[in-house]
Amino acid sequence: MDRYLVISSDCHAGLPPERYRDYLDPGHRDAFDAALPIQIAATEEAARRFLVADINEEWRKGCGDQLSGAWDHDMRIQVLDNDGIAGEVIFPDG
Repeated sequence: MDRYLVISSDCHAGLPPERYRDYLDPGHRDAFDAALPIQIAATEEAARRFLVADINEEWRKGCGDQLSGAWDHDMRIQVLDNDGIAGEVIFPDG
């Protein structure tokens, strides 16, 4: 069998929304704290309105800890290795 190199061109990375707080200048954290629940509610409402909330929840059940690969480098490498992927193009917060 011939060998081939697999590079993914549709990868996404980003923290859970609440984890961005640690990267903000302290002077902006109060505004972030006020905006975060509004953003989370809007995201949840969009998922409900576009009828993907149940689909997303079911999909997440099958992913286990692998979703943390969006922000955890070690988990990301493990997921890529398990899938046989040698490299990737990453879109932040995609």
